[in-house]
Amino acid sequence: MAEPSIKDIAYRTAASVFGGPVDLATMVMRPFGYKTPDTQVVGGSEWIGKKMEDVGLVSTARAPLTEFIASVAVPTPSGIAKGAAMAAPAIGGMFIGKGARTWDALAAQKAKMMAEMGTDARTIWQETGTWKGPDGKWRQEISDQSSKLTLGRGTPDEYGAIEAKTFEGALKHQQLKRAYPELNEVTFLHYPKEEYLGANFDPRDMVVTMGQKAMNPKEGVALHELQHGIQRKEGFAQGGSPSNVLDEWYSNVNKQLSSLSKQMDSLPEFERKFDKTKQEQYNVLRSQYDELMNQKLYNPPNAEEAYRRLAGEAEARATQARMNMTQEQRRATFPEESYDVPLNELIIRGVSD
Repeated sequence: MAEPSIKDIAYRTAASVFGGPVDLATMVMRPFGYKTPDTQVVGGSEWIGKKMEDVGLVSTARAPLTEFIASVAVPTPSGIAKGAAMAAPAIGGMFIGKGARTWDALAAQKAKMMAEMGTDARTIWQETGTWKGPDGKWRQEISDQSSKLTLGRGTPDEYGAIEAKTFEGALKHQQLKRAYPELNEVTFLHYPKEEYLGANFDPRDMVVTMGQKAMNPKEGVALHELQHGIQRKEGFAQGGSPSNVLDEWYSNVNKQLSSLSKQMDSLPEFERKFDKTKQEQYNVLRSQYDELMNQKLYNPPNAEEAYRRLAGEAEARATQARMNMTQEQRRATFPEESYDVPLNELIIRGVSD
């Protein structure tokens, strides 16, 4: 984290004071249909701050702590400021990460500070709209309320597929487009004559395949699949398919068994006879090894069960479960409560730094 400078604090506080009325007016107009532009509102605190950066009055390195101190000077009506911009954290249906262009860095920094102070996760969520997923990555939400599935309007090609890019003709979703404009590279293939509800996301080619039943907006299948696209962009825990997840489970188990075996070999029997601590360490390792081996031989998860336990799949289903919640319901409902698999049973797959 960059160290805050006195000059930055002073000037960004001034930006909040002088631009605050414009920011507040912008927030008040939103319920009446006014859409905040992607760039800074002229005369607003963010706009003033950018002008200060351009002439060198403040650093372009936006230190979260500096912005937090500045924002406290002019609190927002919601009680949560976003730097000098005074915007509340976004609440909605799809889960985003720090790579999103609309990521609220200040809210995330506040969440991390609260976590370091021992604040429970639900309180952090309620105050910042930010939470740490089962894979250890921080997340926020964006709204799905204005999203609209439009893929089925095209003409099928010779293979019976309607093809379209995400934001160009498959799904209208302004919040998602602002957060990840690059997700327009995801191609949707809709087969209107195929009567199946499921869909498939190919992470290598960034292609989503959907049948006719999956086109029902109430099902939220397109949102589910695009959540997988976000997971790939952010390095979140990944989803998968029943066909490959069980092989991966066996591979992970074998790696764990090999590691435990090596640790036990490092505690030879003749040393354990004269060292009680080493004997106790060996007993713990042996117990873990036997339990894991027993699970591998006699109680492996079936393919469908293992698939459902993938953290990426559980998160994508949570996206569907939350898409029709009101803002108040979402804020009151901690995201992990929307998971349909106990957190201690999730399989964390494919997380990157």
